[in-house]
Amino acid sequence: MQIDFHHAVTYILARLAGFPHGQATTVAYASQYVDNATNKGTIRFDNGSKYDRIASAHEVFDVDNNCSNDEDYRVWVPFHFLPGNTGIRAEEPVAAPVAQRLVCTPDSPLADDMWRECRGTAGDSNGLHRLGITAHVYADTFAHQLFAGIRHDINLVFDIEHVDQNCADILDRCKSLAADVLKLGHGGALIDPDMPFLNWKYKNSFGQTVPRPNPDIFLHASNRLFSQFGYYLGRDPGLAIEARDLTVISATINTNTSSDADARHQQWLSLLKGGAFSFGALSDQEVIELGYAAKGPGSWKNAALGTTKEQDSAQDMFHYDPSFETSDWKKFHEALKSHQRVVLEGILPRYHLPNSWEDANAILQS
Repeated sequence: MQIDFHHAVTYILARLAGFPHGQATTVAYASQYVDNATNKGTIRFDNGSKYDRIASAHEVFDVDNNCSNDEDYRVWVPFHFLPGNTGIRAEEPVAAPVAQRLVCTPDSPLADDMWRECRGTAGDSNGLHRLGITAHVYADTFAHQLFAGIRHDINLVFDIEHVDQNCADILDRCKSLAADVLKLGHGGALIDPDMPFLNWKYKNSFGQTVPRPNPDIFLHASNRLFSQFGYYLGRDPGLAIEARDLTVISATINTNTSSDADARHQQWLSLLKGGAFSFGALSDQEVIELGYAAKGPGSWKNAALGTTKEQDSAQDMFHYDPSFETSDWKKFHEALKSHQRVVLEGILPRYHLPNSWEDANAILQS
């Protein structure tokens, strides 16, 4: 998924579930920032202190990281392609090969465990940041279903056919060619899994035709994420989105057909400002507060570190301000590390799934 869903729709669903504007804004920012936190390593401050952070995504052409199997595993598996274990629960026997068990599926038992861990952090200083991260991973289990966060033949895609229209531009196809060589995630499928309005199909590595009605998938994801947000707030998880709001969401998914994610994002923000949802129109100030900047002015990173750089280097020195300790950026990164640790070291082992590429590769090669 892209910024239109991870940020704008996540905000909408959080508000519909009962979160106030300020909290929903934090959840939505954290959700989208999972795709934009591409720097890792140690932050060095001019007072001698340091802070270690991890990346939760890599750019497609980031060869140094996307050619590192271990780094791939620690980023793509816990943050974008949560394994589905073929739907089998931890206590049940499973005979499927590990590559199939690592394939991402919606509402898997592992997703249930992930949400349980997330709800356990409610009330923490970075609980909303953890919720946004969890929401991102959960939403991706719908868009990224049937792909795995490892470089493997199971991700190969053939004979893509767009039922309605072809919305991938030349740059996207070039990126796809690079990703297809890596056999990583849904790279071979271009950005097709991430465009809400697209109806398409492809043949997988087993020669099976796989239909992908994205509008149905994204609407289902909306309903399920709304339920999870409500459950987090202590509401009945069986509650449904009100018909009026669901109609707007469904119609916008189907008619907001730009291949430019930022353009689709702006359309959702226009609906919010225009009062299209039952919680009412956002004020001009609330629209400003909801605005998203990944880097530079207006971003969490800029507020915490004072930098406008897109990519950090090991030689960078940052000015330390005591406000860093309570910044959204630091809270996000603490939540990011906790989420990664819980998935890799807590959840995967319960299912006898490898928690590192070294272990995964040993099984795949056996």
